Amino acid sequence: MSDNKPKEMAKQNEIRYYIERLKSKDYFVFYDAVHKLGELRSHKAVPHLIEILKSDKSIERFKVLEALGKIGSIKALFPMIDQLTDGKAYVRSYAVRALGQIRAKLLEQTENPAPKQPIAFALFHINPAHYPKAFLKFYEEVKSKPNKPLDYWKLTAKQLTAVEGKLK
Repeated sequence: MSDNKPKEMAKQNEIRYYIERLKSKDYFVFYDAVHKLGELRSHKAVPHLIEILKSDKSIERFKVLEALGKIGSIKALFPMIDQLTDGKAYVRSYAVRALGQIRAKLLEQTENPAPKQPIAFALFHINPAHYPKAFLKFYEEVKSKPNKPLDYWKLTAKQLTAVEGKLK
């Protein structure tokens, strides 16, 4: 029997503990839970964190974006992208930062250099920090035309970044 089994069980218990603490009304307890889940890189926490992005409290949204960026789950892409249009500049800033962290992880994957999921493909090819308008336009295209072939998305990414590059 491996020594890793008790460690893995302890980690899973810790993750469950912090997921439960996300429900706390005490901001410091909530903040600590979000921070710990990000540090633990807990993919199990992603659906719970995504749910918090719907909060009307911008401070909660920005802390969750920070954790989601550390976790780096592709499942969080659409909810994170939605935060690029948030009314608070610091939330938008953290959304760009978190998307950049996921983008860096995509770029590190040498066995799959071009993701097949259109929005992941967009993140791979369009840096939201450099081309925020192009990235948002691409996102709207993906939502309205989800079944287009990958070649369509390659051309769209090139066109949108070229247009925005000329506007700068």
